[in-house]
This record gives sequence, C-alpha cells and structure tokens, in this order.
Amino acid sequence: MDKYIKSIIEQLCNHYDYRITEINSDRGKEEFWGAIRTQTLPKKLFVFFSAKDLNNIDNAINSRIKTENDYVNIVRVLVVKNNIDISEILSKNSGNMVIINSSSDEILYSSNEIASEIMEIINILNFFKDSKNSHNKLFITYGIIAINVVIYIISALLSRNLFNIDVNVLDFLGAKDNSLINNGEYYRLFTCMFLHSGILHIVSNMYALYSIGGLAESVYGKKKYIIIYIVSGIIASLFSYVFSSGVSVGASGAIFGVLGGVLVIGHKLKDRIGTGLLKNIIFVIAINLFISFTIPNIDISAHVGGLIAGIIISWLMFPQKFTPGV
Repeated sequence: MDKYIKSIIEQLCNHYDYRITEINSDRGKEEFWGAIRTQTLPKKLFVFFSAKDLNNIDNAINSRIKTENDYVNIVRVLVVKNNIDISEILSKNSGNMVIINSSSDEILYSSNEIASEIMEIINILNFFKDSKNSHNKLFITYGIIAINVVIYIISALLSRNLFNIDVNVLDFLGAKDNSLINNGEYYRLFTCMFLHSGILHIVSNMYALYSIGGLAESVYGKKKYIIIYIVSGIIASLFSYVFSSGVSVGASGAIFGVLGGVLVIGHKLKDRIGTGLLKNIIFVIAINLFISFTIPNIDISAHVGGLIAGIIISWLMFPQKFTPGV
C-alpha cells in the first residue's frame, strides 16, 4: 500500500469511525484499499488508487458493489504526486471522484455532488499541511539541540577528546557537583543539563529530544514548552543533588520531563485520538526507567525527578482549548 494512502486511511479509521477494507477486481489480479463507514445509511466508501490504476478501478468497484447488500455511496480518491491533466482523466472515468496531490496535500478536483462527503478528507489534508508547517517551525527543539551540541564541542575541545569528556572539564563548565553546590554554586543545577560526558551520551539524548520534542512544542506552545523543559531539568538536578552524591551531567532529566508532557498529551486526548499514543509513551517510559535502574552510572534519581516534574507541570499547563488538527 502506498504510504500516503495508508496515512489517510489510518486517519479516517482513527478519527472518523471508518474501517479499512480491501477491494478486488473480479479478475482477481488487481487490489485496492479503501475506508468504509457502516454506521450511517447509506454506507460510505472511499476507494484509493493511483494514476497507473485508472483503467482497472471501475472493474474493482463494480465487483465490490455486487457483494454489498445495502446501498453504498462510493467516492473514488485518485492520489497523484504532481499536477496532471484532469480533463483527460475525467473523460475516461465516471462516478464521484476526488483527485489529491500528495506532494502539496491539496485537492486538485472533486465532483460537485460530493462536496459535503469529503469533509473528512479535507480535514486530514489540512492536518498533514499543519504538521509539515509545525515541523518546520520547531525553533525551540532545534535551538535546544543546537545549544547542547555547541557546548559539547567546546567541552570536547577543552578535553582534547571528541568521544569522552574529561570530568575536570565538566566540573569547570558547571556539572552537578554536590560539594560545590553546598558552597553556593547553585547555578550548577541549571548548567549541568547542557553538559554531556561523551559522544554516545549526547547523541542518544538529542535523538530522544528530536523524536518527542516536536509534539510537545506544537501542543503546549513555545513558552510552555520551554518552562516544561527547564523546570523539569532543574527539578531533576535537585533530585540528583538530594539522592546522588556523584558528579552528574546530561539533558536526560529535562527530556524525561518532556516525556511526561507527552504522556499528559496521550492521556488528555485519548478519547479524541485513541489510546495508541498513551500506550506507546508508557512503554517508552517503562523501557527507559528499566534501563536507568539496571545500567550502572546512570542518574536514576534525575530521571525520576524530571519525569514527575514534567507530568505535574504539563498537567497544570495543558491548553484547555487544544484540539487535534483532524
């Protein structure tokens, strides 16, 4: 199945009570995928296909009609990657049709009779466009990653080692060191979250932030996202200060706070978007906590503190009027 078609069908199933269905021609050689909603009368069926299937789609649809006991309102959805000659296509095909440009997420054509029938498709395409736009505007997530990378480069230069950073350099740059914090250097509770002990440490943390930061930033907004990240990081440092005496660095406490924020998103929107996100993020958190408890030299107290802080802060700041794009 084409990835773009699969994405649309998934949105229809997850948000509009459709279910996926397979449509085969009576010759048995061609198969197409669709989404059908049976809760309403007449039933509604979107059948998706690409330009190479123009000559086969009618045969498959006619074959499907023969198997349906009730009347089905069928809408053909042609997905193309570029603008095409619509008049030529319409001259060869009858029935209700929508033509979508997958490159621009735009409807190139729709039959006049089905304007009200394709609102779900329109909403989904708008959601796709909004998602692309928000991904290109994730200034805070990319900014945090850039700051961490720059500071890592500085620490690597001072250590004269790209792969492992000297602990004395980390201490000099602001690592969490309980003895120095006791002497009044409280800024270390903040600066330690931008330091990393080695190349694997920063790569794993920045990849995790890249994976989940965009969702948190788009839902909570830039200001609240910064608050979640920074406050979770500081609370994580405080937990580490109280429960761990060793020198500690890393953004993982703040990132666990962002994980907590995504957990809140999954819980708050479970009735709207299903429980898939909630289950996935719980699994990710469980795996990461398991790793934190079982692998030595990982500051588990910071991870737990960041997660707790992230959940509480995100719960309090969750936007009351937020609704997903679809």
